[in-house]
Amino acid sequence: MEYFLTVAQEKNFTRAAARLNITQQTLSAHIAALEKELGSRLFERTKPLRLTYAGETLLKYAEEITLLHHSLQKEFADLRSQSRGRLRLGLAHTRGRVLLPDIVETYHRQYPGMEVEIREGLNRQLPQRLKKGELDLIIAIPRAEEPEIFWEDFYWEKILLMGSRDLLRRFLGREAEEIQRELDQKGDLSPLKDCPFLLGAEGDITADIGRSLLRQSGVLPLVSARSENIETLLELCLREIGLCFCPDTLARRVLTPEQRRSIFGFSLGEKARYLLRFGTLKRRYQPREVRDFIALCRQVRPLG
Repeated sequence: MEYFLTVAQEKNFTRAAARLNITQQTLSAHIAALEKELGSRLFERTKPLRLTYAGETLLKYAEEITLLHHSLQKEFADLRSQSRGRLRLGLAHTRGRVLLPDIVETYHRQYPGMEVEIREGLNRQLPQRLKKGELDLIIAIPRAEEPEIFWEDFYWEKILLMGSRDLLRRFLGREAEEIQRELDQKGDLSPLKDCPFLLGAEGDITADIGRSLLRQSGVLPLVSARSENIETLLELCLREIGLCFCPDTLARRVLTPEQRRSIFGFSLGEKARYLLRFGTLKRRYQPREVRDFIALCRQVRPLG
């Protein structure tokens, strides 16, 4: 099943063999033997490989069998009280830099035999990867109903509107600090209608909330730059290219004391925040390392 799933994912025997650390001939022989046993061709030998109808049918069973096998291994490993293991953790790219250094450092001091395999990706892709058995735990923002996933609250992330002090003085003049106080109190962005903005990609939670706040304030933003990488936008913000929406934890993690002194961080109220949650599969044994990691996350980054 593992060999079949890997070929189905890679759509190429050479890449699949390299990932499995076996020869291509060995892998081809295993797939041929599986096809003979089932009496059906599983792949169309095109470039890239394509699953046949029989292959698509097997894929559904293979994913379920692999999940059950992984769950079985984890439960018996805990019964044997093994001190070694691996936790496959999924979360968004930027969020890894913000959350994980302190958490993983503390985790490894307490569980030196555990390997944390960090798999970063887009927030919207993480639930599917969890359901396919590629991950044991995700830290994500649920954007749709996921009945197969059990969600637990982690913490509320606050979004700031960041702006260079010099840029704000240039566009707002002497009223800059007064406007900052009003933004902190009301979250109304209309006084910034003439300022340039730096916006993230559609589908990014921080960028989506920022666009929603601009619409609610009646602001059609003048966009200086767009990027999927919030750290790139923050760097452009420091260079006075525009204002950008940024998670509070990221700003505190990446900005130096000198940079903090050169930049405003507007707090925008209750609408400018989102809840990060832990996601695990329902109806599956939850391994000890998952439970321990979640508990440690809450100690290092308490729920707030």
